[in-house]
Amino acid sequence: MNCADKLFVSSSAANPVIGEKFAKQLLRSKRQDRPVKAGHPDEPMREHLLRMQALDQRAQETNMEYWLNPHCPPRCDRNYGHPV
Repeated sequence: MNCADKLFVSSSAANPVIGEKFAKQLLRSKRQDRPVKAGHPDEPMREHLLRMQALDQRAQETNMEYWLNPHCPPRCDRNYGHPV
């Protein structure tokens, strides 16, 4: 055996090549061990929905601030005095 053969044998023993099916199963089992929470890479849709909910809430609050403001256009007429 020359040096290259020894290197190949020792490196293949250290890093055995596993099959695709086993690798996917291993990844699945690793993912299930982690806590499930928003923002986790395994849950992009949940993270997206929570972000959309936060944006919707902020839009509703901004809209209410606008409509409850006594100086907004529907509440005051510029041709009739000054807004309070």
